[in-house]
Amino acid sequence: MPDFGNRVNKKQGENVEHELKAINLGGVNCFLLKAGSGFVLIDTGFKSKRVRLEKELVKVGYKPGDLELIILTHGDSDHADNAAYLRDKYKAKIAMHKDDAGMVEKTLGSGLAL
Repeated sequence: MPDFGNRVNKKQGENVEHELKAINLGGVNCFLLKAGSGFVLIDTGFKSKRVRLEKELVKVGYKPGDLELIILTHGDSDHADNAAYLRDKYKAKIAMHKDDAGMVEKTLGSGLAL
């Protein structure tokens, strides 16, 4: 497993390791959190950066089925454009604040099904 750089090793006395990697997609950052045996992706970037994002996932050892959750910090397209695509391709769940759901549906279409 590649070194993500940032580590948090505290959980009520346990030695639980979580690794966080910033993924720069040219003006927009996404964050990939390695937690246990899976990954959590925070934000997904513009559609035009999809190939770059997927290359970064592979680079850190991601395999299909490892992406457990996509967290969208808000509904702007620079954060949410790839959410539905990644959900469908990798069977990941999507989490976001309910007040942003309308914005995401307007941008991506009503099929987002959060």
